[in-house]
Amino acid sequence: SRVDSIELTPPADTTLVIQIDAAINPGNSGGPVFDSRGYITGVAFCKDVRNCTDNIGYVIPSSVVRTFLDRCGKERHGYTLSPCVPYRWHKLENQSLRAAHKVPHEISGVLLTSVAPFLEGSLKVGDVLLKIDGRKISDDGQIELRGHELIQHRYLLRNKGIGDKTTFVVFRDGQQVECPPVELKDLPPICPRWPDVDYLPEYVILGALALVPLAQGHHWYKECPVELKATIDRWNKRWPGDRDGREQLVLLVTVFAHELTFGYNRGWRVVESYNGTALTSLRQARDLWHQTSGHLGHLEPLCHRASVCKKMAPGDFLSMSNSSGFSVESMSQSSLANDVAAASAWSFDWHLTKNPWEGLTSSFFMILATELGDETFIIAAVMSMRHPKFVVLSGALGALYFMTVLSAFLGVVLPNLISQERVTQCATVLYTFFGLRLMYVGARGEEDKDEEFEEVENTLKDSASKGQKSYVRRMFSQFCTPVFLEALMLTFLAEWGDRSQIATISLAAHQNPLAVILGAIAGHSICTGLAVFGGEFLGKRIPQRYVAFGGGCLFILFAILNFLGVLQ
Repeated sequence: SRVDSIELTPPADTTLVIQIDAAINPGNSGGPVFDSRGYITGVAFCKDVRNCTDNIGYVIPSSVVRTFLDRCGKERHGYTLSPCVPYRWHKLENQSLRAAHKVPHEISGVLLTSVAPFLEGSLKVGDVLLKIDGRKISDDGQIELRGHELIQHRYLLRNKGIGDKTTFVVFRDGQQVECPPVELKDLPPICPRWPDVDYLPEYVILGALALVPLAQGHHWYKECPVELKATIDRWNKRWPGDRDGREQLVLLVTVFAHELTFGYNRGWRVVESYNGTALTSLRQARDLWHQTSGHLGHLEPLCHRASVCKKMAPGDFLSMSNSSGFSVESMSQSSLANDVAAASAWSFDWHLTKNPWEGLTSSFFMILATELGDETFIIAAVMSMRHPKFVVLSGALGALYFMTVLSAFLGVVLPNLISQERVTQCATVLYTFFGLRLMYVGARGEEDKDEEFEEVENTLKDSASKGQKSYVRRMFSQFCTPVFLEALMLTFLAEWGDRSQIATISLAAHQNPLAVILGAIAGHSICTGLAVFGGEFLGKRIPQRYVAFGGGCLFILFAILNFLGVLQ
């Protein structure tokens, strides 16, 4: 067993412990530890759980427990924190470093690299700290605790009480200097350490923004970025009085959903200023906000978890850094309102929360109305008369499925490039145009279906009689049969720019796109299956004027529904 000093989880510092080989199991922590005479030696603390060690435990010695109980005395009205180490230091084991600071070989101590402002009259940066209260410090910062037991010298300071006097001896300008006694203090960092101990939680909800003081506890949240953790460490190294007048660092921790914050989902950033005024605390941010919003009445205290919920004034803006301090971005009510369309370009609304049944039925009946007797229908019917039906079916459906997914994707992207209202208006115009055109075709009279079938057959013959194949067709023919490729490419070219593609794009722009895809795929499967297995019979016997007139009525119905949506 030995006495040692171990590092605790930040923001805690180090503590003095006794290492033992007795078992400390879960549930033993906080229990008393007795020596062979029956006296209490300390309190069971923890055990070393690393794989390279076995049966090593730690006990908090009774001296540390006694100091803790003294700080909880009734006359103190609550727990009093231990004083902080008022300087930062570096080991003097390196010979080059000793030579640079002209430290003789017989001198041992540590080099002071930073000193708290209240000690500037006693200690200085560049001093070599030799002794604390007469206890000599070695080059690695250790002191003798008992006999030959060594412990870090900060134990002498952390085990004192606030206000206790301490004497330092330093090596300065080639001679040893004994400094006048100084009173130790608690030097709270700018990022608070423990809630309800050295600070009370507070927050302000400013419009749709949640602001809190940046605390060391934020370091352990998984949402906390690395840059923000570096900001906490960097600012905690600055002493009180050397913080650019700041009392707190204000953190934008959450951006609530609101039309003014559409596309702004980047929380966890330090707020630098409000309307150009540098922020020094959360209370100042609230006061500035009340001044700009015209609220000059009673300001409720923030230290009791008070919440303020009001709208930002039209000209209010916050300036936020990216936690590393290298760039600043302004966010105002007017700029947010004007940037909604621009933010939509990178924050897509996929409409997945909309009713899927409506999109499924609309796309299904729309495909049935536009594809029965259409050019793709006739191509599949004619090719199935001369080639294996399942090969033709797979090629045609492959092209139609791909075109459906592509059209739905375009329908989702377009509303995020232009406003949703403009997309709905365009869809209404297209539905009306296609509806009137189909009704005109139906009212004009019956077309000669035999001539139309013969025209498609001649087109297929001309395509097959060409001696030269394109490079793409030659490449794909190594993996697929020529019949499959012919059905795929002819169907794709016939469907591109067709009214069913335009209608699919329009539906996906304001309906659930997944439901639109499923409904369109079901409609294409039925229409293409009918074309392949009974296309010639159906194409020549079903009156096209009835199909066209019914499809026109369906498109007019879509246009009316869209128009009512625009009015709403």
